[in-house]
Amino acid sequence: MADRAEQTVPTVASIRRDLRRYLLATSDCPDAALEALWRNADALLESGESIKQGDRTTIARLEIDGHALILKRSNRKGWFHTLIHAFMRSRARWSWINGRRLQREGIRTAAPVAMLEERFGQIRLRSYLITRAVDGTPLADRIRDPNLTRARASALAEAMHAIWKELERLRLGHGDMKATNFLVDAEDRIHLIDLDGMRRHPRGPTFHRAHERDWRRLMKNFDDPAVNPAARQALHDRFGKS
Repeated sequence: MADRAEQTVPTVASIRRDLRRYLLATSDCPDAALEALWRNADALLESGESIKQGDRTTIARLEIDGHALILKRSNRKGWFHTLIHAFMRSRARWSWINGRRLQREGIRTAAPVAMLEERFGQIRLRSYLITRAVDGTPLADRIRDPNLTRARASALAEAMHAIWKELERLRLGHGDMKATNFLVDAEDRIHLIDLDGMRRHPRGPTFHRAHERDWRRLMKNFDDPAVNPAARQALHDRFGKS
């Protein structure tokens, strides 16, 4: 993969559980964040800078002991939805699994450092995920920048194509490849986020269907008339060579 993010994936250093909670944390998770998450996850969320207040998710940015972190809570959508998903992996757990998988494969993402599930015995309720904050701009904003040069547009297209080919190799369907789920840092490196819908598929039609859905969603990002023509052309030029 071009521009592979070589890194060591931190080990899982903390596992806690009781009848109401289940927590995982990496060896590099700040102690203060870990303790605050275990003690009162909602209070920790409310202490941060609010980024999103949605029906499905609530997100805040935290600054803890010099670490910039993102805390995301997956909310309940009513008791019927809760009962259906009660014995499945939580959204935070899927994000944790997929984030660490991308790290191992050298695909840039918001590194997960802690995950907490609210439980009633084995029944899963709300869940929380803490990741490292990525200092970047959503791709949705970058491709609408009227000052985006052809060279930088080509670099973005190349980086996106590299991620696309890696996901294809790994048979991973992202599930929601909208432009806000790609963050572009100052060096035009792309970080793939929002991983709770990502799944690894067996070879064959299941993966091809997921890959096709991702393709359609990816291309839709560039249909907006507000997109810089250089970005649109660079993407179609690069992906047309696949």
